[in-house]
Amino acid sequence: LSIALIGASASGLGTFEDEIRPFNLWVPSGAISLDQVAYISETWPSDGTLAMSVWVPKDGKALGADNLREMRSYDQQIRSIVVNGDAVVADKRDPNEPDEIYGPFSGSWAFDAADHSSESVKSRCATRGGRCDA
Repeated sequence: LSIALIGASASGLGTFEDEIRPFNLWVPSGAISLDQVAYISETWPSDGTLAMSVWVPKDGKALGADNLREMRSYDQQIRSIVVNGDAVVADKRDPNEPDEIYGPFSGSWAFDAADHSSESVKSRCATRGGRCDA
């Protein structure tokens, strides 16, 4: 009897599969957000994932003066990058798409336009309180 009970209990193991997608684990079935996730996955497939790195200096002093100066140097290098949106649009333009969808991407773009003296540079960062939220 106990073997039959164990066999009946284990009969579903053949159809068992792990679920690692949080929207299927924690969102109630039938929720509209599941339909939206399915639409996004079908329309814009991607295998990209979030990757984060935490670097610790050899001396262990992440907030030491030398390390802060070096981090500031990298921050300034990143903020000095200006992307020519017109060149990107020219390179990526699809002749089957209307011209007006490319208009918002024209011009020069930087992370924070306030870092550049030219009025024609557009900002590409999220702002909070009038400044980039970096």
